[in-house]
Amino acid sequence: MDRLICIILGAYCALTSAVAADWVPDIRDDGALFYGGVVSNPPHIAIRCIGPSRGGRNPVEVGAHETALTPIYAVRFEFSTTVIPLANGNTQRNDVIMWLDRAGYQFPAISFSELESVWSVNVGLSDPLIGAMQRATEIIVGPSAGTHHSVDASGLNEALSTATAFCVSEYARLGHPVPAALLPFAVEGSQERGGDTIADLAEAAVEQACSGGMRVEPGHILVGNIDGDLAPDAVIDWRKITCTNGHPQPFCGASTCAADVYLSRKYGLVQRPESLLALGVSLIPLNNGTQGVKVGGSLGVCNAAGRGNACDFIWYWNGSELDFIP
Repeated sequence: MDRLICIILGAYCALTSAVAADWVPDIRDDGALFYGGVVSNPPHIAIRCIGPSRGGRNPVEVGAHETALTPIYAVRFEFSTTVIPLANGNTQRNDVIMWLDRAGYQFPAISFSELESVWSVNVGLSDPLIGAMQRATEIIVGPSAGTHHSVDASGLNEALSTATAFCVSEYARLGHPVPAALLPFAVEGSQERGGDTIADLAEAAVEQACSGGMRVEPGHILVGNIDGDLAPDAVIDWRKITCTNGHPQPFCGASTCAADVYLSRKYGLVQRPESLLALGVSLIPLNNGTQGVKVGGSLGVCNAAGRGNACDFIWYWNGSELDFIP
């Protein structure tokens, strides 16, 4: 997410009186998902990261199937309707500002969840807002032209630092390299203990599919920057892999093979790669600084797409998922 817009304001309007709030760390793991954050009550303000648990249970088993996960190395801000009023049935607004010691940070568009009855917006853990909150002595939040709430910041620094360290360690456990800005919150050795890199995960998938016995051609695993977060992504070209135990090419058909795309932005959330059918695969540079996944199409697929007897398809990261260029 882009950095929040920082604005300096000399005055606040329509302020309520300051509220003595208890900032409490909220760190737990139900076996399906982990939750790390802080909660202030009153008024209700929550800041939390949510991701896959090391327990590996299905979220449905613990009643968390409707819980939305946060992006990697990000937290979700949640505000009750006491803080951000719900007016005229509008479920989105882009006028919410948090002032920290007179420096204002404007949030991107926030959305109202009828299920949770809260307003929410995702913010990167390395965003300047998080660091400013850990240093703040005064917090004021509300719509730019509405009633503002002043919240006591006592205890927030310690609670938010604890929660940030927990979130960072959990995302490192899932194999995501810790961004440089968050290294001060990384537990010593967490990157080593955090698990494999994306390329290591792809290699492990190959070894598992082939029961450890295989012959590979150069470039059987491609590594690049597909989803734009600068953390390595990987693609398995199953066409270049021959298993010596069992089926020689378990992910190939008559003409095409699978190309499994491991995206650093998504793998930690879904725990599986994106699978494409390919008659050969390569990574190519795109004009937005990322790389596209170019796959060769079969005769039938190319004819159906009106591209003749031989063609390529280029898949790219559209901001939320893989999509192909028409």
